[in-house]
Amino acid sequence: MNLRSIILYVAGPYGSYGTVEENIAIAIEHAQALWNAGFTVICPHANSGNFKHEEDDGINEKEYLEGYLHIVTRCDGVVLLPNWDKSKGAIEENNLAHTLELPVFGAAGYTVASIKQYFINKE
Repeated sequence: MNLRSIILYVAGPYGSYGTVEENIAIAIEHAQALWNAGFTVICPHANSGNFKHEEDDGINEKEYLEGYLHIVTRCDGVVLLPNWDKSKGAIEENNLAHTLELPVFGAAGYTVASIKQYFINKE
């Protein structure tokens, strides 16, 4: 199985819990581990985490979420970061993943090895 063909979406708090800097660092750490394991990873925190926001002449939070929900529809699974349930966006991403019947790997119980095993067994 070519794990690189599997696209995982990393969902977690951005500004709703802790600091933005801490949340970006945590998300990148998880995304890097998944990339290192052979997956392809979409990590919003690393993609647009430092973009300008509405108050800085950027786009608003609703537009970011709308775009990322479209990205979730193109993924093969969602990985939830610690404290994901404190993030409105991550909650919506999780709900969409369930609606689409995508596998969701919860922060409390996932390991990179267990995600690999899930996709190997699915084949």
